Amino acid sequence: MVTNPVTSVLDLFQETGAYLKGHFRLTSGLHSPEYLQCALVLQHPRHAETLGKALGEGLAALTGSQKIHTVVSPAMGGLIIGHEVAGGPGGGRPREQPRRGGGGSSGPRGWGGGGGV
Repeated sequence: MVTNPVTSVLDLFQETGAYLKGHFRLTSGLHSPEYLQCALVLQHPRHAETLGKALGEGLAALTGSQKIHTVVSPAMGGLIIGHEVAGGPGGGRPREQPRRGGGGSSGPRGWGGGGGV
């Protein structure tokens, strides 16, 4: 386990070139001298797993004894980290969203129809 999660996360972003410095105009209209390009770090499965586990542990600490049943992540840019968080502490195995019109799906790794997250 990581002793200082903030330093460790920043190290992962720096190692992968995902911690960018310069002048960035954010979608909010604000400006920033630094930017974290998550896609660059999450393209490495080992790092995605590490970050997902850390987020899952943080969520588990916040929820205490309450079990997390559902993890929702945006389709654009959030699936990888959502998948890793769902597989973390208190989560079950990830599964695909059922197809419209009934009939489940059997996901790429056979997740469909299993226990929910």
